[in-house]
Amino acid sequence: RRKDGRVIDVEITSHTLEFDGRKAELVLANDITERKQAENTIQAQLERLSGLHTIDIAIKSSFNLNTTLGIFLEQVVKQLQVDASGLLVPNSAVGTLEYTSGYGFHTDLPKKAGIKLGDSHAGRAVLERRLVQIDNLSLVPNRSVLDNLLKQEGFVSYYGVPLIAKGMTIGVLEVFNRTSVRRDHDW
Repeated sequence: RRKDGRVIDVEITSHTLEFDGRKAELVLANDITERKQAENTIQAQLERLSGLHTIDIAIKSSFNLNTTLGIFLEQVVKQLQVDASGLLVPNSAVGTLEYTSGYGFHTDLPKKAGIKLGDSHAGRAVLERRLVQIDNLSLVPNRSVLDNLLKQEGFVSYYGVPLIAKGMTIGVLEVFNRTSVRRDHDW
């Protein structure tokens, strides 16, 4: 602990030597805080790469889309350190979003079919083609029955990310957490 109270990582080395005919210990403490932070950053990057590799293997080895999506959503939860994630795809014929797959839910609530695009946070992500971020769901008025159901799951935070390929919105990745999410640049 430094004089200012900040805790730092140190590497301590000790050497026995003779000084004025007496044995003495020379103890050196080297601040390695930056090195430990770099090691932690590298470890987090390795975990992300491992997660991407797991998804890659699932895509290459499985002909079952549900299995692949399950692995993908499991890795989303693990890598982002959140409680649940889900994938919705638009049904343009009827103007709804339909549940495709989910991971981390306590109930079958998200499987409610036929969410109208204008009646949900995920629909907003599709229509506005941007991230929809809600840090505290209790402060947002309920827009749909699904909002009430998600609150029953105990979710506090919500993120909806439109999935866009070749200029077309092909789905929405939803991420939920039962506490506030602590985000950094890498998150």
